[in-house]
Amino acid sequence: MKNSLDLTEEFYVGDWYVEPELGRLTKNGKTQQLEPKIMRVLVCLAQNNGGVVKKEDFLTNIWEGLHVTQHVLTRTISEIRRVLGDDPQNPRFIQTIPKIGYRMIASISDSNYQRPQATSRNSYPAMPMPTTHLQPSPSFRYFIAGVLTVCVGFAMLFLILIAAHGGGHSN
Repeated sequence: MKNSLDLTEEFYVGDWYVEPELGRLTKNGKTQQLEPKIMRVLVCLAQNNGGVVKKEDFLTNIWEGLHVTQHVLTRTISEIRRVLGDDPQNPRFIQTIPKIGYRMIASISDSNYQRPQATSRNSYPAMPMPTTHLQPSPSFRYFIAGVLTVCVGFAMLFLILIAAHGGGHSN
C-alpha cells in the first residue's frame, strides 16, 4: 500500500470534511460519526487515492491479526458508502474491484483547502434551540402539588401542637 499523503490530519473526500482523530465527517453543516476501524478504512482508501487496496491488506493492517472474515470488510465499506451517500452500482467515492479490493475514486484534498467554519477540534455542531417554552408535564405538576400539600399539612400540624401545649410556656 502506498502512503502518498499524511492523513493523520483533517482532509477532504469530495465535499466531505474528514477529521480522523474525532471520527467524524462533515458536509453542509451535517456531521456523521464513524467508528474507529471504519474511519481507518476510509483513511487507508484516501491514502491510496486512486490505487487499489487489496482485501487482504485491509484485513492485515486494519484488524491487525484479529481473525475476521471479508464480510466484516464488506460491511465496513457499506457503512462508509452509506455515510457518504455513495451507490455501489454507480460509485462516486469507492469503486469495488471484484475479487481484489477497493479504490477511492473521489478527489482527496488537504484540509487547508476550505475548512468548514462550524467544525473545529474543540467545537461540536450547535444544538437547535426549542421554539416553544418548556412546560412541566401534568404528572410533574401533580407531584409538586402533592409535595406542597404535605408541607402545608405538616406546618398546620406543627402549629396545632404548639397551640395545644400552650405555645411552649409552662404555668
